[in-house]
Amino acid sequence: MDEKASEPHPQQSSVIGGIEGMAEQLGRGLYRGLLRDLARVWTPRQIQDISLQQRVLEHMRAAERGLRRLEAALDKLGAEALMPVLKQRKLKSIEPIDNLELLKQIVLELEGAGKTGL
Repeated sequence: MDEKASEPHPQQSSVIGGIEGMAEQLGRGLYRGLLRDLARVWTPRQIQDISLQQRVLEHMRAAERGLRRLEAALDKLGAEALMPVLKQRKLKSIEPIDNLELLKQIVLELEGAGKTGL
């Protein structure tokens, strides 16, 4: 019975696999930051609660969408538009971004600049 209790549920394995699959897409800082902030762990396999695993995966998917929006804004405005936004936050690149809120702020500011023609 103890052996069965330690085996991950198939849905749990699938969610953990989904989380692990996001590592490369999000980059180390954002990936680790989301794991740390949401689940207080360093690896997805340390998350025992399936609902927490699902929440972490949802946040990571939101971060992936945010990164795509950032990329689209930079395609429209040019990479140089990012530097003043980062500089205002005392960042030199997007690598140190480790949470959704900061990513959201940067994306919204760039998208706003694109709408106003700045």
